[in-house]
Amino acid sequence: AAADAARLPDARVLAVERRFLGAGLPGRVFFKHIFQAPGLYLGYGANTFPGVADGLFAKDMQRAQQQLDAAADAANAVAAALRP
Repeated sequence: AAADAARLPDARVLAVERRFLGAGLPGRVFFKHIFQAPGLYLGYGANTFPGVADGLFAKDMQRAQQQLDAAADAANAVAAALRP
């Protein structure tokens, strides 16, 4: 029983992390994480909200808004998953 209780937090973390994965960033579908990915022009440097940042950098407000909506949906899904 104690081992099952110890695994519960791990399962919740895994479930949360999976909700941060999307179909992939526009033009970089191999990067699936909605909240962090290597920046287009940062080398190995990380970008937070990479889809939004890429859209803003390209002055593509529609893409930036779509990526922002996807991030909000993921955050809402995580919040729902963490509710007792």
